[in-house]
Amino acid sequence: MWPKNIPYVIPLEVEKKLVNEKFKVIYIGHMSILIQTKNFNILIDPVLSNRIGLFNSFGIKRVIKPGIYFEQLPSIDFILLSNNRYDTMDINLLKKIVRRDNSIILGGMNIRRYLFKNKFPVVYPLNWFNSINFENISFYFLPTVTNSHRYFIDKNVYLPGSFFIYDAYTNASIFYSGHSAYSKHFLQIKSYISTITKKDNIDFSILPIGIYKPRSLYSHFHMSPKEAVISHFDLNSKMSLGVGTDVFCLGGEKYKEATTELLYTLNSYEKEKKK
Repeated sequence: MWPKNIPYVIPLEVEKKLVNEKFKVIYIGHMSILIQTKNFNILIDPVLSNRIGLFNSFGIKRVIKPGIYFEQLPSIDFILLSNNRYDTMDINLLKKIVRRDNSIILGGMNIRRYLFKNKFPVVYPLNWFNSINFENISFYFLPTVTNSHRYFIDKNVYLPGSFFIYDAYTNASIFYSGHSAYSKHFLQIKSYISTITKKDNIDFSILPIGIYKPRSLYSHFHMSPKEAVISHFDLNSKMSLGVGTDVFCLGGEKYKEATTELLYTLNSYEKEKKK
């Protein structure tokens, strides 16, 4: 059973700018991630509202508060939007961030159908394998295997995707899958990234593990925790973070079921290694 709500979480203390580390990844909740590099603060798929749905008033209720509130967010340089769904694109929050920080937004083709120029002056619509550079940081918009939809009439209008972030100054490499089913595209992405970084591995990957049951419904759009582990190996990632679970009840799995299955899968791999 999913809890009705967990009323309060002590918000994380966040540095305004990163000083001593190559990068820092902060999990805010569900698919929302804050990445801090030497020169930039990058926010991915930010959703802080108590509900996801029309006008943030109707729809699925959040069962745990976000790890960072709006007031604790540092000045955001870039916002990356992998999908136009309500659980990845909170337009009211985006307005507040852009109004405060003049952030640059990157997303898939047709993003301008949702983010109008009068409220969002700097938005870059990207096709798969498009890239954009700002000083030492590069963003690559890469394939994903899922669908996109926000309203009843816009199925797959927005081009969903994954993001690869490369910092030429520190040689840091971060991959964010966004919502995705498992497929061999992760192997293709790994090969593509290797041509950019000249390395055989990725420093850090962010992979979804929720919204995966029933498999008959979700297997084409969302991977299971076990498939996320396989994706981690396909990408040859040094470290990976599982996200997209235990915040909004969007799939058929029970509360904490995805994290339990992930731990079981990891323990099974460890036992196999010791044989």
